[in-house]
Amino acid sequence: MYEQRAEELGIPAGDYSALILALVHGLDVPEYISKKLNPDQLRLLEVEVQNASQRTAQLAKGA
Repeated sequence: MYEQRAEELGIPAGDYSALILALVHGLDVPEYISKKLNPDQLRLLEVEVQNASQRTAQLAKGA
């Protein structure tokens, strides 16, 4: 799945991993990666990560 998602974004799997880790931990996306993505792709990923974090928090609370 990770390789497929990276391919969809047009970046190597390692860059995809670094991108997701940065977003999950609230860090800046490395510039060498953000230059490879269009702004819409990055915004969509930010929303996806935020939604996943909210779902995880709800599961942790037993909701």
